[in-house]
Amino acid sequence: MAPSDPTVAASFSIATLGDWFDIRLPQGESAADELADRLAASWPGDDGAGKEQELRAIVRSLVSASAALDVLCASATLASSQGYLLPASLVINAFPLGGKTLRQVADEISGADALLPPRSSRLVELPAGQAVRVERLREWGVEASGRHPVSLVIQYVIEVPGGEQALVLTFSTPALGLAQQLRPLFHAIASTLRFKGSAETPPFEPADRPR
Repeated sequence: MAPSDPTVAASFSIATLGDWFDIRLPQGESAADELADRLAASWPGDDGAGKEQELRAIVRSLVSASAALDVLCASATLASSQGYLLPASLVINAFPLGGKTLRQVADEISGADALLPPRSSRLVELPAGQAVRVERLREWGVEASGRHPVSLVIQYVIEVPGGEQALVLTFSTPALGLAQQLRPLFHAIASTLRFKGSAETPPFEPADRPR
């Protein structure tokens, strides 16, 4: 995927609730190594030097993956489900349109990994403009216990003003039992997306429409 225009990150704003926290990855190898050094210093045990090298490789790979995916920002929260704390996350990245329609971009993104049925795709109107909303289930391989962890993934694909790139808002959570509550929450967050310099829009009902 071609790299995104670096100005895209400064061209939009989005709001999350107070119990969401930002996920900040270091920028560049030097900052990544500093983070790895801090993690290694707090690592229990005597193998500090070995852990430092291992952590440097891991953190650098995360930074590289973030750059390759054009991740612009990410945030997360914890939801309580059946006595367990489970994460819910939002990752926003840029995707070059390259002459594709929003629906074609959505199909390309959602078809990039192994999916479980059902999968649904539809057009929605957000205050920031028309978007394609894709809901699907994603399986994350097999854990050592033999479980097959599955996450609910909801993505919004919306064109950035100018017509050359799209923003992809990816919400994900393994808390499938809370899907009915989280769907409208995710939609409410997506509805706060604004592109800077755009005109004010009328009030918008944040709750997701019945399926």
